[in-house]
Amino acid sequence: MLSEWGGIYKGAHRKDSCDEFPFAGTYQSGASLVQGGTACVQLQAVKTHEWGQSPAHIWTTVQPIGPVRATAPCVRGHIPLILNTVEGGAYGLFVNAQRLLDRDPFWIAVVP
Repeated sequence: MLSEWGGIYKGAHRKDSCDEFPFAGTYQSGASLVQGGTACVQLQAVKTHEWGQSPAHIWTTVQPIGPVRATAPCVRGHIPLILNTVEGGAYGLFVNAQRLLDRDPFWIAVVP
């Protein structure tokens, strides 16, 4: 599996894909709070490893693009398409596994 992920990134890292936080599937979504993504703080994924068990193990950090405003209503990440696809799928699996219904509250804990 490690070599499979490593091979994908050699070409896919050039394909910019945007994702926002809070997630688009929530009522707090950054996408629903603003007219366009330019109102969000802009971040870019940084490739920190050549190999990993998943895209999240290869692109492990972010750096700001432009100013970081504490009052911004959302964060928009410019991330590789493969990372967006895999992690977005994980979010969908979480929603289904936890049987979240419309307006069910949930918390996100970010751990290293």
